[in-house]
Amino acid sequence: MRWVLVAAIMTTWLIGWLTLTAWVTSKKSGDDLVIALTNLMIPFAITTCLLGFVLTPGQQAIADPSSLGLHNRDFWKSVHHLAIWLLFIFLATSQYLQCVAFLKYRNNSKDIAGLYEKLWVLTKIVPPATALTILLSGLRLVWQTPGNPSLPGGGNSMAWGYLQALIVIFSVLFFDGVFSYTSIVENMRDRARKGDRNPQTFGGALLLFLHFLSWPVVFVLGLEHPRSTTFLTGPIEAVEYHLKGMPSGWPDAISGLLLWGIAGVTFLALRTLFNRLWKVIRPTPQSEASSSPTA
Repeated sequence: MRWVLVAAIMTTWLIGWLTLTAWVTSKKSGDDLVIALTNLMIPFAITTCLLGFVLTPGQQAIADPSSLGLHNRDFWKSVHHLAIWLLFIFLATSQYLQCVAFLKYRNNSKDIAGLYEKLWVLTKIVPPATALTILLSGLRLVWQTPGNPSLPGGGNSMAWGYLQALIVIFSVLFFDGVFSYTSIVENMRDRARKGDRNPQTFGGALLLFLHFLSWPVVFVLGLEHPRSTTFLTGPIEAVEYHLKGMPSGWPDAISGLLLWGIAGVTFLALRTLFNRLWKVIRPTPQSEASSSPTA
């Protein structure tokens, strides 16, 4: 009976979002339509995951494998893995579109700009909502099965290095995707619209390719689950110790979220510092002209 109620609530929720999407996008077209869909997909992913967290059983049912808790754990694991595969498919499609565009450029073919338009549309719509779903479903799994030897597989302890590595790598890719990947694709699209038949730059294409190559690393880490500690284990255990008064699972989930945020902020700070140093070492012609004395 409970799952019938959950299915009814989720169906009503999805119908409401579809109605809202149709109403918001009914009078939009072109770039405005893509941006509107992006602005809808992000809150949809966040609120749908949070609603799913509330509606699905919590930790009480997990200890009994014959209860709905087992199916609940498998459900969120399936959501998590599906989002990861969807992100990989996007990254592979991105590489495919770039390769086709480059081959068309080499063969003096037409309609190159259309390929970059497709790449831009996919980049605006797919990664933001998908990455947020990966983050939220991953935190749900950590909360739902915290480090506990009595749980299947020992649970998801933040003391283990593989989980720390997954969170740090995902954080770097997440923030780099927001601040670099999307802007590189938009720059390619804009240059293609202006008639540039080869808008790809070496640095931009390399960064997009590194995002694609990162997926096998994440896949192997998540598949193998190497049980080892790192230099981060001590600070994480200290954070969890101060949160020990909270219900089971929350210290693990909060420490995971803190690690994700700190890794992202650190990456952005280092990225900003590197960009400033690069401008000093390799100034652009515009900066050289502005700094030169006027006659």
